[in-house]
This record gives sequence, structure tokens and C-alpha cells, in this order.
Amino acid sequence: MDIEKIFELLNYNNSIENQKRGIREALNSCTHVLGLFLKQYNNKDVWHNCALIISQQTDEKLEPYLVELFDWIKNMDDPGADLIMERLSNYKKNSIFLLALSLRLNKAKKLNNKEWEENLNKLISL
Repeated sequence: MDIEKIFELLNYNNSIENQKRGIREALNSCTHVLGLFLKQYNNKDVWHNCALIISQQTDEKLEPYLVELFDWIKNMDDPGADLIMERLSNYKKNSIFLLALSLRLNKAKKLNNKEWEENLNKLISL
């Protein structure tokens, strides 16, 4: 199944059955799941289901995308942000994780984005 069809299925406006089918297809056929999300970044209709898919990935698969995952928790009201926060809280706190977290924490401070900074700080204490 091609990627566009998967995203059509992942749209929250679809039936639950079609959304589940899209999740299954993405899990079975996609090696770069976060790359898929980034392709659809402006389409919030798929964010929650993308977060479900991403949250099931191993640390190793997510490692190249840590910076982008930290961006997802800028606003916890965004679809899937709670799932990404939970997944990040279970990520091993290795040097790569801490470096990516530090980069985003510095950016949040420069932007004076208190909510994002608070969300990132929660990950430090977990």
C-alpha cells in the first residue's frame, strides 16, 4: 500500500476500522515512521494515529528523530502529544537523548516558550 493511502486511512475522520487498518499498514510497511509524520506535519487529522505508530517504535528507530519528537510536545493540547510525551519518558536517557533534549530546552528558553520548557523539564526528572 502506498504512503498516501496509508495517510488517508490514518485520518481521524475515517471509521475506527479504517484508522486501525492504516495503523496496521504503517506498522507493517514503514521503516521511517517519524519521517512519515513529518511529511504530513500540517495535517493534524493524522497526528494522533501517527503518535500511536511512533510510540510503538524502539529507541533505536526513534533516535534519528529525537529533536523532532521533542518539538511535538511544545503544546500538550496537540493531537498525540500525550502519547509522544509518554514514549519519550520511557526512552533510555543516553547521551544522544540528553543532547537532543538540551538542544530543544535551549531553543525553548530562547523563544521564551514556558509551556514547552516545562514539558521538556518533566522529561529530565523522569
